[in-house]
Amino acid sequence: MFKKGVVVKVKKGVKIDSISINIEGWHGRIGKSQYNDPDMVLVELDSVVLKSLPDEYIIETLRITDIDTFNHFYLGKDDIEVSEVRDTLTEVEATLEEISNKFFWKSMSDGSPEEELLQEL
Repeated sequence: MFKKGVVVKVKKGVKIDSISINIEGWHGRIGKSQYNDPDMVLVELDSVVLKSLPDEYIIETLRITDIDTFNHFYLGKDDIEVSEVRDTLTEVEATLEEISNKFFWKSMSDGSPEEELLQEL
């Protein structure tokens, strides 16, 4: 059983069907799950992963969620393994703030040219 705050890495070959990005090797910390399923764990991404995400992924993800739920996902406990610490929680918070500042308005648009122009303004 993984305890909250433990740093983990996604094992080789693990994918999330709903996204088109390979998550193999992503690092994060175990968060507090809202589910009572002992086989599922909440993984909160570390700042290293967050900084490496493509802009398109960030925008699309923020369009269907918000900054408070953007940085985590659920995986089976067999999909992760304990790993080394690569950052601090302060760095994660700062990175999430940077992402929010950079992409908030863009993620509110529907991607149309008119919306993109308004976002630029």
